[in-house]
Amino acid sequence: MKSATISWVLPLVRDDGEALDPADIDFVDVGMSADLGQTFGDLTQVLPTDPQNVFVPDLEIGDWHFRFVVQDSKGDRSMEVFYVVSVPDERAAPGIVTDVTHVFS
Repeated sequence: MKSATISWVLPLVRDDGEALDPADIDFVDVGMSADLGQTFGDLTQVLPTDPQNVFVPDLEIGDWHFRFVVQDSKGDRSMEVFYVVSVPDERAAPGIVTDVTHVFS
């Protein structure tokens, strides 16, 4: 199993290009999926005054999908941003057989 810290940067503008004051951000909603992004469970909500990252312990081998949505103080929500963390299988393969012989019968 592996642990990962996922980081991001808060937006400085709205979808229409208007400046976005970080004080107007309520939180970043972080979701996590273990089924290739078919369903997401709520992982955490990160306040704009907190470090913009999340620590995820004990990830098993495979692909873990994350979803990020910014919500402002009026309840407006950004489009979803998706990110995939791939945990590789780092186990070594078994050694090879040795001393193979034969006997005629």
